[in-house]
Amino acid sequence: MCVRCHTTTENPVVVGTVHQNSGPGLTVYACPACAPHFPPPDVPIHPGGEA
Repeated sequence: MCVRCHTTTENPVVVGTVHQNSGPGLTVYACPACAPHFPPPDVPIHPGGEA
């Protein structure tokens, strides 16, 4: 599911990872149309929203 437009896509694009202090992190996906609106995937996305 796209994190930006919330649609289900057959071709998800990894747009980031969320790192957490405890427990596993998670991978953030977007659809191909929304993916260009995100920074490169090597920039961590923090739960507080700041990069």
